[in-house]
Amino acid sequence: MNASDIKDEETLRKWLETRPHAEIGLIAIRSALRAFPVWGRAMYDPWAVDRNLTAMPVLRQLLCTSVARTSQAVQVRYSARNATPSFFYRVDDRASLAAAAAYNSALSVTQPEISISAAAAARAAANLADALKSSWEEVRHDCNLLSASRGIGGAPLWHFLQPDLFMLANLEMHQIWQDTPETWQFWLRWYEAALEGNPLNPDLERDIALIPDADWEKGAEHIAALIAALEERHDLKAQVQALRQQLTLAQTAAADAAHRGHNQPPELIDSAPEVQRQITIIFDTLDDAEEELSKTNPSPTRLKVIGQALLNAGIALAKYCGGLGDAALQKAAEELGTSGTKWAIRIGAASLAAQAQPVQSLGRVILEYALKLAQGG
Repeated sequence: MNASDIKDEETLRKWLETRPHAEIGLIAIRSALRAFPVWGRAMYDPWAVDRNLTAMPVLRQLLCTSVARTSQAVQVRYSARNATPSFFYRVDDRASLAAAAAYNSALSVTQPEISISAAAAARAAANLADALKSSWEEVRHDCNLLSASRGIGGAPLWHFLQPDLFMLANLEMHQIWQDTPETWQFWLRWYEAALEGNPLNPDLERDIALIPDADWEKGAEHIAALIAALEERHDLKAQVQALRQQLTLAQTAAADAAHRGHNQPPELIDSAPEVQRQITIIFDTLDDAEEELSKTNPSPTRLKVIGQALLNAGIALAKYCGGLGDAALQKAAEELGTSGTKWAIRIGAASLAAQAQPVQSLGRVILEYALKLAQGG
């Protein structure tokens, strides 16, 4: 059948039966994410407060389901399916439908009859009173895009006008969460990213999904602290990757400049072996840093060595390019004998010298992070 014929749970299920597993899970999780604010807002109503319920179990289920779509990790798939106790669905009609959408989206990536569960997730989201028509329009639009081989993983959750029910619930939920940002700031960003079709770091989401059950049971504040620690590690890893890219671009600029300055110039770095040695040390150390920061529990001792190595190499690079380098590079230019090559060498040196300060700064940041880890932070 055609995606344009989708209008309810039954027609969606039939269409999904012909689609790849990855698409089925995507339709389910997008339906559940649209409905989530109804649950998140309801957690501050008297019936939820009296039962000590929070948004956290459903948030966990949605995040784990998103990760489980592309991960075969047993723990992630277990968490996706078992994060939300079934009694959550029996306390408030609208909120229970939102939670049911999340639960069925999880089943859509963790059990054999995935098309049935995905369709049930869409139906639960659509049955939220005034959202019925608009929700099926969104699902049908997603399916039409998939039929046309156009991805929806990076598309906004709402292609059309968002129903008042969801919009108001989302606004009120955000206002409440902003009163305690230390607890909810990650989830604010995470849900906004989902709404915009711009998901956060997938490696970070995977690590959050792998947080053990015992930690989730300690509540939202405890989880917020763990997520903050994970974010700090992933942010530092991103800084390492960014600096490596900067250095690569600087080397490319040096090579391009040398090529423009002489038909067959010697390598710029060959004119300055100390620069070459320090750049090699920096690249090797950045590789070590990325490897260590990819670990669940990076070693403070190892990170201290890495940070100090970067700091030392950055200082040495700055000293050479800023002091000895000028005379040495001038001599190299004179030996080559062309003004074009002289400028090429200077441009290359400037490109590399400009990286000395970022290298030192990153070294200090890694040293501070290592000290924090060593102190149990």
